[in-house]
Amino acid sequence: MADRLAHARELVPTGSHWVHYKKPDDPYEIVAVGFLESTEEAAVVYRNLGSGLIWIRPLENFLSRVEYNGVSGARFRRVDERKTHLLGCVLMRLSALPTKGTDDHLCEKPRNVRTAGLQYQDT
Repeated sequence: MADRLAHARELVPTGSHWVHYKKPDDPYEIVAVGFLESTEEAAVVYRNLGSGLIWIRPLENFLSRVEYNGVSGARFRRVDERKTHLLGCVLMRLSALPTKGTDDHLCEKPRNVRTAGLQYQDT
């Protein structure tokens, strides 16, 4: 079981960012990889960076391929965390969920960092 968990964590590392094929501009962060109690199937726990909602999906389903509008592709695609960090912060600030006591401090303006294709400079 430990080997299966280690392999699952290699495939879907905690803290990595992914997007769903239906909403490529709505990133998720991997919170944990574990097992479903009822089946002992590997599962992914992930959080929407905008709404903060937590989702759980079997690993096999998370990594599966789907056909959408006649095109075959990955259900979830890993994206560069640096590019999704700013988008997640903006979405978190715009959401109706309270941010006090969260990791809001992580969303401070970056200093001279290229994020999401935009150049930000300290002012």
